Amino acid sequence: MTRKVVAVAVAASISLAACASTGGVNGSGAGPVSFDVLAQGSVPAVDGAGSEVVVLRSGDEVRALRVRLLASDLALAERVDFGTKAVLAVFGGRQMNSGVGVQVDSVGVERGKLIVEASLHDTGGIAAQVLSAPYALLTVDRGAVEDVQATDFTVREP
Repeated sequence: MTRKVVAVAVAASISLAACASTGGVNGSGAGPVSFDVLAQGSVPAVDGAGSEVVVLRSGDEVRALRVRLLASDLALAERVDFGTKAVLAVFGGRQMNSGVGVQVDSVGVERGKLIVEASLHDTGGIAAQVLSAPYALLTVDRGAVEDVQATDFTVREP
């Protein structure tokens, strides 16, 4: 099943698009955007835990998501050099157990729109039967997402 979420960017939050964690082209504001995976995790689902991508451009914006990230991953994201980098938080929505992870397949920018494709996958470990909210944190060059005005986010479910 594929679920598609399209959202307009909010002042502090914008969505993302990815090419590959080891490759891609960056800089022009158009086409594939290279990214690095900073962290992946899952937390107990909170009300309103939906599938979305959020662009974080400062430590304050990262801290605003503290209930949606593990403390160790929050600390990693706060240490990013926001002068040159941005953090993309990719949320997989509410899941029925803790054994689901988010894998970002591609990130790109096209005509001012950040395009992110991700998939949910079985993490392969023991899974508690609780509502959870998996996520992935990515770093990208800040200039690649500076002028993004909207987001197109697709999540493929297992």
